[in-house]
This record gives sequence, structure tokens and C-alpha cells, in this order.
Amino acid sequence: MSSHVYQPTEPFLDDWHVIRYDLPNKNGLALAIYINPERHQCVISIRGTDLTSSFLNNPITDLRLLFTNQAIDTFDSARLLLFHDEPLYIPRRDSIPYIISFTGHSLGAALAESFACVYNAYAVTFDSPGTKHILENDPSCRTNIELGYNPKEHIHTYLGAYANLVNVANPQFGQVIYLKRFGTDNDNESAYFFYIYSSAASVYLATCIFSNIINKSGIVACIQQNINFNRVIWRFALLSMYLVISFLINIGIPLFCYLWWLKSAHSVNKFVESFDPEDGRPYQ
Repeated sequence: MSSHVYQPTEPFLDDWHVIRYDLPNKNGLALAIYINPERHQCVISIRGTDLTSSFLNNPITDLRLLFTNQAIDTFDSARLLLFHDEPLYIPRRDSIPYIISFTGHSLGAALAESFACVYNAYAVTFDSPGTKHILENDPSCRTNIELGYNPKEHIHTYLGAYANLVNVANPQFGQVIYLKRFGTDNDNESAYFFYIYSSAASVYLATCIFSNIINKSGIVACIQQNINFNRVIWRFALLSMYLVISFLINIGIPLFCYLWWLKSAHSVNKFVESFDPEDGRPYQ
């Protein structure tokens, strides 16, 4: 469902019906509600980061999760979009209550975990940015926990087979299950390299976002306006500066981080070996 929400008009599993789908708003937020009348289950799937539709909006929102102890405004937008300040209406064939749960990926995972804690529900999420520091500061969530809500029993989050900039930067909330990718014949070397490579790639993505922010901030334009570049030597200096900055941001910094990860491979190996591939128990 966390995958199907990206294409909610496509056919889905038997006995499950998509009863509602809200078109994405300007933040790329979208929801789909799945009903199974036989099982009396209602699953609300929240669409997360979608790089194809908006390259920066969702990733930057993901990054905001890393640096704030307060609930992000996207959560309030999602709450309004879902509930419209009214109770969720579920069409019923009988009087048996439905079990409501949430799911999502990336930013959608963070929102699903927030909904689950605030509304005493269940959540199964994938590649969450980590919401512990947010939800522990949320009054509604804290109250529910004090009244007996157990996050480890109600919220299960699965982290993918590789580390990235977002999913290892924050403490996770609820029960965490790490998935490990192995090479052939139980050869773990490819798994170690995959962790190192993907982490370096994440740093590369971060530097690309940073360079985009620098470009939009007008720093380069300010330099051009305040310094006279009519002379050839100054134009050459400006071109050289562009080349150096571009190299550092797009090649130099990611390459340095990649080599640093290679040098510190023993730390990555220890991280990978710290959870059991058989039962999926997380590291301590």
C-alpha cells in the first residue's frame, strides 16, 4: 500500500478497495484509504518523497526532520487533508469496529508514525527519517504513551538494505527492523560495499541540494553585481572560481566522503554485523 499510493488508480489486491484518494497538493502530499470489509481493516497510506514530481520539496522536508524537535507543518496539512477536522467516515456492513492503521515510505513514513501515535493506532512504515525526537515532544503523543500506548507494539518501521542520509540520522520511533542485503553464497563483502557506496551517494545528493540552495540564495549574483568583471583577468578568475566550486560540490566533497567511508569500513562492517539476518532483530 505504501507503494500503491503512488499509483492509486492501478488495480490492487482482491478484497481491498480504495475508497478515497486526494490529489497531491503543492507539497506533493497525497493519501489513499484502503478498506477490507471482510477483515474489518482500514489502512491509510500516505505518499512520501517523490523525486519524479518535485525534486526538492519532499527531500528538503525530509531534511527538516533532522534538525527540529517540533512537528513539521506537513503533518498539520496531512491531518487537515485526511480528517478535515471531522471524524473519518468508514462505510460499514455491520456494527463491528474497524482496525485503523497507517503506512508510508520516507516522508510518508514519518507522517504515518505521527498519526499512529496521536490517534492510538497502528503503523507499518518503510525507510522513515526517524520521528522519536518529534513525537516525544508532541503533547498528544506523550499523553497517549502515559495512558498506556506502547510504540514498540503499535509502530513497526522497516529500514532498507542500505544506509542513507535520512534513515540513519535520527532515532527511530517504535519497533525497528533492519533489512540486510547479502552477496552470493553468503558473501558479505558486497553488502559492506553497498553500505559504503550508498552512504557516499547520499552525501552527493546532499551536496547537490546544498548547491541548489546556494544558487537560489543569490550569492553568485551578488558577487557579479558588486565586482567589475569587465577585464579579461577578472572574467577568467570568475570562471576559475565557478569551476573550483563546481568540482568541490559535485565531485570533490562526495569523493572525499567516499574515501573516508572506505577508510572507516570497519565501522560500517560493525554496523552491518550488529543485526541478525535470520530474524531481522535491530542492533542495540
